[in-house]
Amino acid sequence: MIAVAQAQQQLSTRQLWVLLAVRGDRVNRDPSYGGVCTVEGQSVCWTVMMLVLRGLIAFNPLMSSHPYLTHRGQAVLGSLT
Repeated sequence: MIAVAQAQQQLSTRQLWVLLAVRGDRVNRDPSYGGVCTVEGQSVCWTVMMLVLRGLIAFNPLMSSHPYLTHRGQAVLGSLT
């Protein structure tokens, strides 16, 4: 895992936008399309997967739920504001 300071330096504008959307509960999942994630009508499934791999967001494995910020994700956003 990379440190929080490194994570905030390596975030793209799109990744930051998706992180803020996750925090604001604006990411929608559509199970009829294989669980594709969208924000404001734009597909963000690859960005979401990259943020999951970086440990910044996660999904509840037992339910088809919206993604949520992990403690690392909260720390990264907290250090930016």
